[in-house]
Amino acid sequence: MRQIRDMSIIEIDITNSCHKSCSNCTRFCGHHKKKYFMSFEMFKQAMDSLDGYEGSISLIGGEPLLHPEINRFLEYMQTIKEQKGIKDLSKEFRCQALSKDYFECTRIKRWFELAYNRGLVYTLFTSIPDNYYKSYENLQDVISNLWLNDHSKPSFHQPILANYKDLGIEQVEFEKLRDNCWLQNCWSASITSKGTFFCEVAGTMDMLFNGPGGHPIEPGWWNKDLNEWKNQLHWCDLCGMPLKTFSRNANDGIDDVTPLLYEKLKNIDSKKIKLGKVKIFSELNLKENENSISGDMYDRKGLYLSSVADRLVDAKEKIKPKKIFEFRVNENSFGQILPEAIKKCDERDWVLLVEHNAEMPDSFVETIKEFYLNPGYLFVCDFRKGKAALFSPIAKSAKRIDFDEMHSLNCVDDLKNKWEKILVLDSDFANISDMDIPYLKQNIFEDYSKDDCFKKKLQIHFDSLGVIKEKANILLLQIGTPFHTLGIYKILKDFNCHVHLLSSKTTSEFFSEFSANDVTFFDEERYNYDSLLEIRQNLKKLLKWDGFIMPYARSGSSIKPVDNYTDCLKTAQNIADKSLGIINIKRQLVEPDYDIWR
Repeated sequence: MRQIRDMSIIEIDITNSCHKSCSNCTRFCGHHKKKYFMSFEMFKQAMDSLDGYEGSISLIGGEPLLHPEINRFLEYMQTIKEQKGIKDLSKEFRCQALSKDYFECTRIKRWFELAYNRGLVYTLFTSIPDNYYKSYENLQDVISNLWLNDHSKPSFHQPILANYKDLGIEQVEFEKLRDNCWLQNCWSASITSKGTFFCEVAGTMDMLFNGPGGHPIEPGWWNKDLNEWKNQLHWCDLCGMPLKTFSRNANDGIDDVTPLLYEKLKNIDSKKIKLGKVKIFSELNLKENENSISGDMYDRKGLYLSSVADRLVDAKEKIKPKKIFEFRVNENSFGQILPEAIKKCDERDWVLLVEHNAEMPDSFVETIKEFYLNPGYLFVCDFRKGKAALFSPIAKSAKRIDFDEMHSLNCVDDLKNKWEKILVLDSDFANISDMDIPYLKQNIFEDYSKDDCFKKKLQIHFDSLGVIKEKANILLLQIGTPFHTLGIYKILKDFNCHVHLLSSKTTSEFFSEFSANDVTFFDEERYNYDSLLEIRQNLKKLLKWDGFIMPYARSGSSIKPVDNYTDCLKTAQNIADKSLGIINIKRQLVEPDYDIWR
């Protein structure tokens, strides 16, 4: 199992309310008789208890955006972020306000801030409910790592409510499976209203089955040794995550359970049982399920959440403006029209106030509606003559202006003085890219180059291996977060090493400035040792390698077999023979805790 302090993420379960009822949900949504919402005071206690934790802090449900105080929670998180000086450079970028591809921008933002802040970011898991737009402004301000999945397309969940004895597995064998559980090793400890848990599913099982609760929510709980959590291992006996079984399309809404768990669900008067949404499986029909449904999530975990675009279909329109109401105004009418325009708007509607002498493109409204617009921003349109202002009445800045103040405004500049977040649009606004990747790369280069402490450790490490850095030929593997790879590349170039990059074509845009002689791209999305045979053979002939360096996008102190880096490590070792360092997102040197060739 993974120590909690080594986990890359810890989750706070703020509600069991959800507009979905997915198959085999880790939060057991659909079974609960009552909705639960964490109090703000308990949320503050949970956040404060994580002071010093160097990983991502996540909000999860149910659907966290259904919590009635979600924006208050987000604003408290932002306060902590500011107090700790956690940087959010992506706020400077145009995509914070508007973007053509909001979903791609969330991915690039995640990659950048994970690398820049050494894994210390805020995460939110959401399936984008109808009220997403109400929180859009705060989400852009606070959350670096948005995991978006509207479940329009199939995603697969393996049975969780499964007892190993029901499947004919001996206890000794199960204990080995439990200690190597992919979920506990790859994912999260958690905080619920009933305490802290070494595993997120242990926490949600305790909630579902009215368990004894977790450890106290107190400072440093996450830093305790895993041995202190043995009293929670009884939940593992009821959990199917360590077991190799099968998985079902989440959209089926059916939970697969073994007989013992079925009885437990009956005892709590499960709503899903009443709805006929629970199916019993056992050792006798396991083979049938395996053939008719899908492979388990242990085998599928690399594919479970593929590209953001693949995870979102129906939800896209929920995050775009619905209507834009246009009004021509002059000094005498500006203050009178403004409040009337606001009254006319629904939640996703926008107001466009055009000064009487402004020359606006005829196609402006049609063009701007193609973008995802952050409702917190005032968009000042300054094209030829005069100005126009585009805004959403749900913006925090708009809500701070009372009606008396509105009546006193005479022009766009007056409104601009009342607004916190502003973006000026010029005549070429539709042709500018969403994110300035060269600027992001430059920030990463500067940040890693200034990390003298890590550079000194890496120099000592090279010396211990007998590597003369100024002459070294190093194979650098891109896997995970490309900005982390770029930062390591910069350090190696500062050392005057010769670096050759091996990467999937899916991240090639981040390495476009590399010389063709110094990079090799492969077609697959992920490393596959066998399919890279020809590339391996070519690279072995290319140079006399001093070794390889592999960036590791997690924050753990070691790599476990469940971390999905095995094929990358095997590929690197086959080509360059010697490891010169595996560098985690915290910029620490780590090692695998297993034999990659077994």
